[in-house]
Amino acid sequence: MTSNSAAISALPVHLSIRDRRAILDRVLAALRKRFYSPEKLNDDWQAAVDHYRPIIEGASTTDTFEQAVSDLLKELHTSHLGFFHSTARRASSRAALSATYLSDETQYGNLWIFQDVHSGGAASIAGIESGDILLSVDERGIIPPEHPVFAMGKQTSVEIVSGDGLRHTVSVNVTRPKGKKLHFAQPTLVEARKLGNGLGYLKIAMFPGMVGVEVANEISNAVEKLGSVDSLIIDLRGNTGGGIGALRVMSMLTPERIPVGFALDRQRVMTDLESEKQRAVCACDDDKATYRASNRGSGQEVIPRNDCSSGESAYRQRRGNDRRVCAGKQLG
Repeated sequence: MTSNSAAISALPVHLSIRDRRAILDRVLAALRKRFYSPEKLNDDWQAAVDHYRPIIEGASTTDTFEQAVSDLLKELHTSHLGFFHSTARRASSRAALSATYLSDETQYGNLWIFQDVHSGGAASIAGIESGDILLSVDERGIIPPEHPVFAMGKQTSVEIVSGDGLRHTVSVNVTRPKGKKLHFAQPTLVEARKLGNGLGYLKIAMFPGMVGVEVANEISNAVEKLGSVDSLIIDLRGNTGGGIGALRVMSMLTPERIPVGFALDRQRVMTDLESEKQRAVCACDDDKATYRASNRGSGQEVIPRNDCSSGESAYRQRRGNDRRVCAGKQLG
């Protein structure tokens, strides 16, 4: 969910207190109407709103206003939620670079280390590789837990320490997203190749789109081109989640028709969510599951610790199946 209604799509450079108050009220109204986890809009959320309101309304610049709204939304502790508009000038590193990172101790102290770098993304094009250490962005040092942000439509200098131990400065070009609703630069969605000895490899960077027809078709085409393989590695490392395009992966792992989830209307969510969950059938394991290619073999699925939402749903869908090996660490 994004707060980018037409009413706030043309965010002015200078905002009056009346503008800031009106935008915040529209963001809150959008959450009440459209947020997919309305049970989180509880007393704790209202306390957070009361805390951040004077900070947001009193912001002295557009950047500090945007940051304050984003900080408020982080209080909901959920994915796929952010404050965006058509004139946004910055994007988070994950969206801007099509790359993920984790914090760890290095010879330079605790810093961000690039983990998954998707082909076709800004980081990959700039020559950044998995394992590179992030030192600075535009000559400003970035130390965890602070996350770097990048200007969209501009070139940004990024200093890294590469695998050879040498320091480099690379230029990252973060393109503006296509369309008003796409708040990220899209990497290569699907990659597939044969690794030899009957082993196939399928990597999916994300599941964009609410329905995800495009990525679902790309997944099917990639598997068809792989042809006959004995085993398949489905690599979801760094997958940023998305829509229900992940169901195509589930269907390939599970040829029989089984439940994959549930949906509740807002009234049932707000009354007693936990009891409704218990009544809904959402178990998805089946010991006969296999992926559908030209011949059916065993599948392997690689899920890292920073995967989320749709990718993790695919993981859970086939978890516990004796014919499959799951590697990595899931969320939660």
